[in-house]
Amino acid sequence: MGYEDIIGATDIFGATSLFGQNYGTYRGMTLVGAEDSMVPGLQSAQLQQTPAGFVQQVAGRRALGVSEREYTKGRVYPLGFGITTIAAGATQVIPVVCQVPFRGNRLVVPSDIAGAVVINDIKVGQASQFAAGGAVPGRAYTEFAVGTDLNLDTAQIGQTIFLSVTNTSNASIDFTAMLSGAVVL
Repeated sequence: MGYEDIIGATDIFGATSLFGQNYGTYRGMTLVGAEDSMVPGLQSAQLQQTPAGFVQQVAGRRALGVSEREYTKGRVYPLGFGITTIAAGATQVIPVVCQVPFRGNRLVVPSDIAGAVVINDIKVGQASQFAAGGAVPGRAYTEFAVGTDLNLDTAQIGQTIFLSVTNTSNASIDFTAMLSGAVVL
């Protein structure tokens, strides 16, 4: 039985680097816990020709292959901009700090208040997500809006997303909104 017969073995044994010595790459893995004496006289070119044999040889000698994996799962989550009272004619910047990597793709402003506001800007960190300066009517982002995909920059853990809103009515309003987007797990 070879390492290929072990379920998940490619996740464990597919490695090729020993203590900073580069022996090539094999399925993006790095070998840790091995000793240089385990591979006497092995050259990088030899390994690249027979990586499976090398990995099988080293796997039985208390070495471990470790791989850095990219995010593989994503879900659509809501990110809420809580209720904020905005005085008549005033502008308010509402911050939300991300707890997970988040890429917003749709802003939703409730239709009952959307006619009373304009969206001045959406920022991920310090980067504006609008193509140019200028406010956008809140009605463009109601729950009934079509074709309003945003595809914002990805906010990292601890990074703030800012929503700048102006109340255009003659009375104060309680503003709230939701930004939905992909959360990377």
